[in-house]
Amino acid sequence: FNASGCFQDFAAQPGQAWIGTAFAGTLNSDHVGANNFAVLNIEWRNSSNQLISFESALAVNGTTPGDVFNQITVQGTAPAGTAVARIVALHIQGPGNGGGAVWFDDVTFGQASAPVCDPDVIAGGDNPTNIDPDFNQDGNSDQGDIDALVNVIAGGACP
Repeated sequence: FNASGCFQDFAAQPGQAWIGTAFAGTLNSDHVGANNFAVLNIEWRNSSNQLISFESALAVNGTTPGDVFNQITVQGTAPAGTAVARIVALHIQGPGNGGGAVWFDDVTFGQASAPVCDPDVIAGGDNPTNIDPDFNQDGNSDQGDIDALVNVIAGGACP
């Protein structure tokens, strides 16, 4: 695998909610190869610049329609030990070294003004920002997510 991309770091603290967005696409005239893909990531790093964990949203892959730019959103809450939040736009060239280009535009990144959760997703609404439907972040999409949603609607904090 070959990787190329860009990133920018921001001072961060554990417990802070962060959100990044970008428009991403590939052109028909230089469509990304079948084994290639691109992601928009948030990396959480400690004071020694060591990676703690990351959140990732798929931006483009070999099946992405050409000449279409979709908005991608990645979000998360900084874990214990975080000193830096990093937004990363990354293009990965997979096995076979397929050609093609990925384009990122209008990248934004910053602290979220509210807890990072979207009850509309669990409530059956559209999911245009590709938010994880595991609302309570327990690794499953199940009744526990519905219970957490009801708690938020009743005025409770986001899980």
